[in-house]
Amino acid sequence: VMFHVANMLPFSRENPQQVERKRHIGNDIAIIVFQEEESSGEQQDFDPTCFKSQMSHIYALVTYRATTNSYLLTVYNAETVPPYGPELAGEYPDHDHFKRLLLVKLINGEKAVYETPGFIKRRERTIDQLLQEIHSRYGNDHIGEITGRIIETTPRIGRKKKKQKAAQLQEKGQNLKVQRIMTGKAPTSRHCISMSLQRRVTALVNWHCEDLALGLNYRVNCADFWEGYILLGTDTGLSIYNTTDSGGNLIEIYDNFIPRQIFVVEDLSVAVVRAEYCKNKSQHVLNFDLSTLTMKSGSTRNFKRKTKNERVQGTKGALLVSPYLTVASKLYLAVYKPKLIQLFEWIKIPGQGQGWFRAQNEFPVSDHVRCMSIFNRRSGLKICVGTSSEFLMIDADVGGTGDSDRKKCIEKLRYGIED
Repeated sequence: VMFHVANMLPFSRENPQQVERKRHIGNDIAIIVFQEEESSGEQQDFDPTCFKSQMSHIYALVTYRATTNSYLLTVYNAETVPPYGPELAGEYPDHDHFKRLLLVKLINGEKAVYETPGFIKRRERTIDQLLQEIHSRYGNDHIGEITGRIIETTPRIGRKKKKQKAAQLQEKGQNLKVQRIMTGKAPTSRHCISMSLQRRVTALVNWHCEDLALGLNYRVNCADFWEGYILLGTDTGLSIYNTTDSGGNLIEIYDNFIPRQIFVVEDLSVAVVRAEYCKNKSQHVLNFDLSTLTMKSGSTRNFKRKTKNERVQGTKGALLVSPYLTVASKLYLAVYKPKLIQLFEWIKIPGQGQGWFRAQNEFPVSDHVRCMSIFNRRSGLKICVGTSSEFLMIDADVGGTGDSDRKKCIEKLRYGIED
């Protein structure tokens, strides 16, 4: 990001128009104007039409209010500029947050200005001039003959062959992506690989890929694995496959729901599944004991029983799930339901069989959540939430039980982004 600061640009007493300053600031798309407040504490009147420029489309008026140690922000846009975010709150007591918001607002505004009719015409004219220059510099009289010869000798490809070729290229690309993720070199490796390998992924190199002839005739929605087993969620239900048994088959153990997310926590022998039930389309979070699933994989019959005992209480309507296993082997689970994020902790008492998830806290959210991840920092447990217009960082260890306390822990760390 480059700033043209008026006080730092050349100044000339003989030039009343100050061309040295005007040629820089006048060609900027977004202008920040710092204005002192009136004695009453309010912003002074500002008229953006006093700036005579064809390039400047956005004017951000910033005023520091000394009485509250906060900043006031007002943004003026040209009529042709389409809407852009983030939305403004007016007054900002948090100076660091205000700095980030102002930069994001102006960067998004500059991108929006590029879609105005004036800039579209300028871009088309520039591209046209560049193409003409390339043609005049590198073109010759024989270019037409060469082009015609290439077109005549190039064989025509039918639609079926085009689709087949596209599918082959897509398959190769997916294989390369999988290889990069499994070697731990991809930016998303720690999020795409099973939780059982997250601590060891940086030390794994030279992975060997083995194709398993499972004979699947339906789509796989999600999957995860632990030592010797693969847990698959398909459109027909939840299935398990024993990789150590050469003659083993894919065993369908539940057919009354469609798994949407699967997470295996091998250290605690737990499998977390977000499922959509076929009968009433309701969504729940289920937890299974890996030892129980392992026993079912060795059977020739399907265990298609009810899953009422495996449901996590209070997770009806779950749309997203994100687990996190700490270094101390504590398992936390973040569950998103419409306008609400819940935090659960895994509880297991020695000698009392299968453990359970206990509700620990909940946080209201106003926008639809598209992605979510839970992690731990020195300051405590955090939940990063991505909505359609911004990212939210939620302090999961915030004190208090009232709605006002939970809203404060979200509002305090909010910052907007787009694209």
